[in-house]
Amino acid sequence: MLARSIFENEFYLYRLAQDGIAFAREMFADEVYHRGAIGETLFKEEQAREAMGEESGARMRAFIKELRQESPNAKPLKPKDAISGTDVGAAYVYYQQLSFDAGHPSFTALNRHIVEAAGNAVEGLSFKPRIKDGEVMDTAFLTAIALLGVCIWANITFGRTTGGERLEGLVAEYHWIAARTHVAS
Repeated sequence: MLARSIFENEFYLYRLAQDGIAFAREMFADEVYHRGAIGETLFKEEQAREAMGEESGARMRAFIKELRQESPNAKPLKPKDAISGTDVGAAYVYYQQLSFDAGHPSFTALNRHIVEAAGNAVEGLSFKPRIKDGEVMDTAFLTAIALLGVCIWANITFGRTTGGERLEGLVAEYHWIAARTHVAS
């Protein structure tokens, strides 16, 4: 889940580096959309309405209405849409696999916790997941790739920070490693 989150941060920093304020507006629209959705959920839940009280509820409704008026076309921002067709678009495959395997409830993720008895019968569930050989190193490698991307795009976004010149050497080292391990660069 951590690796997945780092990839998502890389994607958004990449877009900020490339598109600046235009992408920041998309991020703001996403924020407006989700704040409105949270507010709507609160109002649908009886316990939340009761805990909020009438006065707080009225302020919350006014706040949501104002947000929606300021951004009537607010919509959620999806990582795939944010980077589709870009230089980092291929990294979405890693993000997608990490999401499927750990970030979202899926049969693949649940299957790691199934304890099998003789004859492939399910005996029960275990809190300790089964991990395949090399999987921890693969995840660590993907995390390092994503973190390197975050550093690179943050450096570009914030105007070539002090120490950022060292990133070029790390990128060259990454390409050298990737070429020898058949990782897409």
